[in-house]
Amino acid sequence: MKEDEEMSLNSSEQALLTAIKKTTDKLNIDNISRTQAYATFYHRYPEVKWAFLASMVSRNAGWNMCDLQGKNMKKALSKQTRDLLFLTYERANWLIFKDAFPQLLLYAVSRKKHVSYAHLLPYLNVSSFIEEKWRQFMQRPCELQLIHALIVNEQHVIQQPVIEQPFYQDRVFKSALFFFQDIFHFSSVLFPTTKGELYGCSVHDFTKVNNRIDLGKKLAALLFHEKYYPLFY
Repeated sequence: MKEDEEMSLNSSEQALLTAIKKTTDKLNIDNISRTQAYATFYHRYPEVKWAFLASMVSRNAGWNMCDLQGKNMKKALSKQTRDLLFLTYERANWLIFKDAFPQLLLYAVSRKKHVSYAHLLPYLNVSSFIEEKWRQFMQRPCELQLIHALIVNEQHVIQQPVIEQPFYQDRVFKSALFFFQDIFHFSSVLFPTTKGELYGCSVHDFTKVNNRIDLGKKLAALLFHEKYYPLFY
């Protein structure tokens, strides 16, 4: 949305958008901050189940990013390679948060003021697809529909600037290193329980957006399964 179009909004709406963007930038400083932000939002608005999924997936990514600095990885990989893998995780998670968290914040304001602010979604540079899903959710909430829509949307968000970006294509996704993706956890997401157990799902051909969407839906079904959810939460 262009700045001149944003100027057509009233002062309170402009101030709200500015605050949302500033808050998002502040919380997008690193993976720990992102993970906590998603979790805090979910505690307050549990009907937006994607926020819990995002927190747990972000947490999983954080473990992988930390593993890259572990003793075994330092022996197996050069610093340049470890830095490149770290950058890949960081870039993808940063982009998802930059796109999704403003949507969550706008929903929070709508809930607080008991009025839909969905008309401001275009000013946050979100896709028309997810804009329509939020409008539907604010009118008639369907938790499953929204979580699936956000899974689809955010995987498309990272497809071009990360998965298909020439730099990452050549140095990560088309490299010999990526064929050992199971070792480096690119294709697996694990959720721990309060009993010390681990559950999770994997995906083959990680670079295909539909495969990652399917993984997201499987993870959501696992995370919110009535038997396991209390243990994960």
